[in-house]
Amino acid sequence: MEDLEQEKIVGIKERVMAFLCYFGLLIIIPVIYYRCSTRTSFLKSHLNISIKLYFVSMILGKVFQLLMLMSERVFILLPILVLIQICLILYGVVSALLGKENRLPLIKKFEIVK
Repeated sequence: MEDLEQEKIVGIKERVMAFLCYFGLLIIIPVIYYRCSTRTSFLKSHLNISIKLYFVSMILGKVFQLLMLMSERVFILLPILVLIQICLILYGVVSALLGKENRLPLIKKFEIVK
C-alpha cells in the first residue's frame, strides 16, 4: 500500500532526474534541478546514492591500481569489482525508474546532499 502511494507522489520529472544521477557527468543536471526546484526526498536520496557510488568506485579504482603495482595476480579481482559496481548502479537505476527510495545497505549512513 505504501509503495503505491509513493509511486503516485513521485512524478516523471523526478524519476528522470534520479535516472540521470547514475550516468557520470550527467549528475550535474539533477543537481541543478534539485537546487532550483522543490527539493524532494526521492531525488535527494538518489543524488546521495549516486555520489557515494562514484566516490566508492574512485577509491576502489585507486586501491586496485596500488595493488596492481605490488602484484599482477590482483588482476583477477577486477572483473568481480566491476560486476559489483554495475549491479549497484543497475539497482539504483531500476529503483529510480520505479519511483522507489531504496538505500544501499553498505553506504547508507552518510549524506552528501542535504
